[in-house]
Amino acid sequence: MAAASIGRVVQPRIDQDTREQVLSSTFHVDASNPDDDDTITIAVCSGLFGLTAILLVYAWCNYNYRPIRAKNLTWTTLIYCATVLWFIGNLVTNNHVRIVGAWSNCKLWVLWFRVFFVYVFATMTIVRFYALDRVFNQKKPFTRRSSLISGAIILSFNVTYCLVNQLISSSLTIEYIPSLEACKITMAFRIAAVSVQWVLWGACGVLIFRLRNIQSSFNEFRESVAIFLVIIGLLTETSVTNLHYEYYVFEKKRRIQKTYVDVVASVLVIWLFIGYPVYKSIFDRKSYEQMWLERLAKDGPGNTYDSSNPQGTTAYAKMDENIDSGFNNSQINYEGNGINSAYLNNHRPFGDEDPFNIESGMSTHVPYNDNLLPMSLRNNIHNPLLNSPGQAITADMAVRGPSLQRTPSPEPTSRPPTATSQSPLSDQLSPLSIQSPLSAQSPHMPVDPTLEKFHGALGAATIDLALLQKLSWTGVPREYRAITWQLLMGYLPLASTRRAGTLQRKRKEYGDWVRQTFARGEDALDRVLWRQIQVDVPRTSPGSPVFQHPRVQRCLERILYAWAARHPASGYVQGINDLLTPFVYVFLEAECNGDTAALDRADLDAIDDARMDGVEADSFWSLSKLLDGIQDNYTHAQPGIQRQIVKLKDLVTRVDHALAAHLHSEGVEFVQFAFRWINCLLMRELRLASIIRMWDTYLAEPNGFATFHIYVCAAMLLKWSAQLRAMDFQQIMLFLQQPPALQWPAEDVELLLSEAYMLKCLYHDAPRHLHKN
Repeated sequence: MAAASIGRVVQPRIDQDTREQVLSSTFHVDASNPDDDDTITIAVCSGLFGLTAILLVYAWCNYNYRPIRAKNLTWTTLIYCATVLWFIGNLVTNNHVRIVGAWSNCKLWVLWFRVFFVYVFATMTIVRFYALDRVFNQKKPFTRRSSLISGAIILSFNVTYCLVNQLISSSLTIEYIPSLEACKITMAFRIAAVSVQWVLWGACGVLIFRLRNIQSSFNEFRESVAIFLVIIGLLTETSVTNLHYEYYVFEKKRRIQKTYVDVVASVLVIWLFIGYPVYKSIFDRKSYEQMWLERLAKDGPGNTYDSSNPQGTTAYAKMDENIDSGFNNSQINYEGNGINSAYLNNHRPFGDEDPFNIESGMSTHVPYNDNLLPMSLRNNIHNPLLNSPGQAITADMAVRGPSLQRTPSPEPTSRPPTATSQSPLSDQLSPLSIQSPLSAQSPHMPVDPTLEKFHGALGAATIDLALLQKLSWTGVPREYRAITWQLLMGYLPLASTRRAGTLQRKRKEYGDWVRQTFARGEDALDRVLWRQIQVDVPRTSPGSPVFQHPRVQRCLERILYAWAARHPASGYVQGINDLLTPFVYVFLEAECNGDTAALDRADLDAIDDARMDGVEADSFWSLSKLLDGIQDNYTHAQPGIQRQIVKLKDLVTRVDHALAAHLHSEGVEFVQFAFRWINCLLMRELRLASIIRMWDTYLAEPNGFATFHIYVCAAMLLKWSAQLRAMDFQQIMLFLQQPPALQWPAEDVELLLSEAYMLKCLYHDAPRHLHKN
C-alpha cells in the first residue's frame, strides 16, 4: 500500500479559498491553508534542531572530556535522530505542507515517521533509564550486548505496531482524502496511539521511581525526573489536543502551537541529557572535571552493606550466576604469565606452611582438655580479660586511674548521649561474659576441630601469636572473634596475667575522657566536627537495625568525636564511620552470647549500660589500632590512598594488561572507583558479614589493611575483566560504583581472599616480576 501510494500521480491543486471553505464546512473549524506562518514555523524548528546538532557535534569533538563521555553519546545521538524524523512526520500530520504528490501518502508520513519515531524516542529514553536500573538496582552490567538486545526489542516492538496498523484498512486508521488534499486520522487510531504512549511513559515513571535512591556523579536521577516531567507535560498536551480538538491540523494557530510544543519538548530532552556537562566544558572545564572526578571517587550508592538483612529491606535482585555472582567462572590466568606451582611454593607468607592447612601447626599443640585451662577460662574462654587463675573483674569494682588531660565540657542537652539518664559512660565497666562454646557442649557431641584449636590457642598462658594468625587466616569462629581480634590488633597483651589490668586501664582512660568532654554539653564541643558526625552516623549501615538503634548511634558519635579530637592531624574524615561498624557489631555480638538474630533485630535490652560502655571503649581502641596503621589515608591530601591506587593500577597492568589498556582507552582512571574501595575498605561494596570475614584474614596478615587489601581490590577487579572489557566509559563507571558483590555468599569471599593471596605471593616482593609491556 505504501509503495503504491508513493507512485501515485500528483493531484491537481484545489483552489485555496475553495479548500478552506470545504474544510471549514466539513469539519466545523476555522480552516486555514499552509502559508508563510507555517514556513516560519518549519524554519524556527529546523534552527532548534540545528543548534542541538551543533551541541552534539561539540560533545563528540570533546568525547574524551569525562563528564561528557559519561553521558552515553551514542544513545543520545540516536534519540536526537528519532526526534528529527518525528518532526518530518509532523510536517504532514500537522498540515504544514500542501498534501499532494509524495506528501499524499498519509500512512507513510503519519504512521512510519510521526508515530513510529515518537515511539522510538519514548522506548530509547526508557532503555536509557533501564540501564541505570539494571546497574544500580539489579546489580548487572549494561554491556554492548545489552544495548544490542535493547535496540532489537525497540525495533521489533515499533515495527510490529506500525505493520499491524499498515495492514488495517485506511478507513479505520489513516486515509487520504484527495478532494480535500488532507489526511484524515480516525479517533480510534488517535486513542490507540496516545494510550500506547501513556503505557510507555508509565513504565518510564516506574523505572525513575526505582532510581530515586541512587547517588551518582552523573546526576542521572535529577535529569531523569526533569525529562519525565517534560514528557508528561508533552503527553498531556498531546492527549488534550488529539482527543478534544480532533481537527486541529486545519486551524493554523493550533497546528503551529502543537508543532512548537513537540519540537521544544524533544529538543529540551536532548539538552537535559548533555547540556550541563557541555556548558561546564566551555566555561569551567578543568575545575569542573576535577570536582566531578573527586565526587565520583568518593561517591557511592550509600551504605548498603548491612548484615544478613532478614527483613529483605535492601531491594537488590540476585546476581546472574554466569556473570555477576561469585567466582564460579572466574580464574586469573597465572599460567599465561609464566607462573607455575613451583614458583608459588617458594613464595608463601607463612614460610613453608600453607595458611589453608593448619593441621601441621597444631601437631605439637596440647590437645583440648578443659581441666588444663585456667579456672577463668573454663567458663569464660571468650572473655577478653582471660584472667589468670583465680582472678576476675566484677561489676562492683570501680575503675579508677589517670584520666586524659582534656578541658571539661558540659553535658549535651539537645541530644542525650545515652538512651538512659546516665552519664555518657557509666562509672562501672564490666567484662564480656560469654560462655565457652566447648564447655557448653554435651560430652556426647562431636567437638568442632576449629573450635577446639581456637580454644586451645586462646587458653595458653602466653598466646602464640603466629599460631593465632595462622588459625585466623581462614576465618575466626563467631564465638572467639571478639577476643581474637583484640589480641591480633595488639589491643590486649598476649600474656594472660596482664590482660585484665590492660583492659581495665584502657576502658577507664576512654571513660574518663568521654565524661570530661561531654560534661558541659554540645556548646563546648567542636560544632563543625560534631555536626558532621551527627549527620553521618544515621547514614551508617542504614539497612541494619542495630546501627539505627539510639544507644548504638550515641556510641558511634562519641567514638568518632573522641578519635578525631585525639588525632588532629587527620581529624574526622567521612568513611571512618564505616570502619567502626565491624568492631561494634562483633563486640555487641559477643555481648549477645552469639545471638545474631537478636542483634539483627536490634534487641539490645539484655545488654546493661556497663557492658554497653565496655563495647564502646573496646570499639574505640580497636578503631584507633586499625587507623594507626593506615592514618596517612586520612591526613591532608590522603597520600596513603594515592600511593595504594598507584600500586593497584601497576598490579592490574601486570596481571591483566588487556583490561588496563581498555580502561585507559575508555578514559577510566583508577582513582574514580578505587578511591572509595580503599577509603572505606570495601565496606560499601560488600555486606557486613563478608567484611567481618575478610577482616579475620586482614588481621592475620602483616599490615593487612594497607598491603593485603590492595591485592583483594585487584582480585575483585580482575574477576570482572571480561565484562569490563565489553563496556564503554559510562557502563564501566556505573558498574564499578555498584559492583555485583553485595549478595556474594561466604564461598565467594573465601575465593576472593584466595585469589588475593595468590597475587600477593606472586607480586609483593617482585616489583618488576612478570611485567608486561
